[in-house]
This record gives sequence, C-alpha cells and structure tokens, in this order.
Amino acid sequence: MNEKENNKIEHLWSVLCETALIDNETNNISLLNIVEQLSISSVPQVAPVSKEGTTEISTIPIKFEIVSFFQRRGVNTSNLEVDATLTFLDPKNKIIKDGQFKILFPKGMKRLRFRTKMNGLPVTTPGEYRFLLKIKEGKDFHEISSLPVDIKIEAKI
Repeated sequence: MNEKENNKIEHLWSVLCETALIDNETNNISLLNIVEQLSISSVPQVAPVSKEGTTEISTIPIKFEIVSFFQRRGVNTSNLEVDATLTFLDPKNKIIKDGQFKILFPKGMKRLRFRTKMNGLPVTTPGEYRFLLKIKEGKDFHEISSLPVDIKIEAKI
C-alpha cells in the first residue's frame, strides 16, 4: 500500500466471538457468544504443551473467530490490497502467536467483513490477553484494534 492509499481504508470494528453466521438472503451477520472472558477449571492434559524459552504454553481446545469490519474511502474503481497482522499477547506482553495476511477490497466494494477463524487458544498464565490487529501504512504496521480477553484458570481440589 503506498502513501496515497493510507487513507483509503477505515477500520470500523472488530469482535471476538465463538461463531459468526451470515444470512444468505440479506447478507446480515449474527455474532454469537461474544467472548470477553474465559473461565476454565484447569488446562486440559490432552492439550499440547510446548516450552518456548522458560514459558510453558498450553492450548485451550476452543473454536472462535475474530470478525472485523472495514470501509473503503473515496473512489473504488480498482482492487485494493492491504497487508495486515494479527498478534496474540499474553498478560506479560509476550507474543504467543503472530501471523500476516492480506485484506483485499475487490473493485466496486465499499465495505468488507473479514473473518479469522481459530482452533485452540494458547495460554501461559491467567490474566488479560490481547489480540492486536495492525495494517501496513507506508513501510510500517500500525495498530488499529486491540481486543482483550480475560483468562481465568480456577484449580479444583
């Protein structure tokens, strides 16, 4: 994306939810079970555990998605491609997952929903985790959305 294209995309909202359903007749979207907090009794033993440095990472077996809504500004007579990243941070701001992708506005499209589906949530410790969505403006990526999710691990005796 060149300097002239920086102002051509506007992030309207992003939501973390269990699932999103799109009605075929109306193209309306329903966001089901919006996630703000997850409470689990313990990290399942069947979840894969890996060690990165000195931090153990366990995976909570849950399906969820992040749905984002963007609007294109100005004339839309050509395709517009925007580089983006999604980063998942633990409560200590350590990067747990990081990925790059492209958002493509086809010619003539003014608004765009973008869905990122995920299976499993890696955790290191209880606390507030964050999903950071960034888009590339010029040579650098700039944060456009931060989605918090509280993870509570309640040990049962």
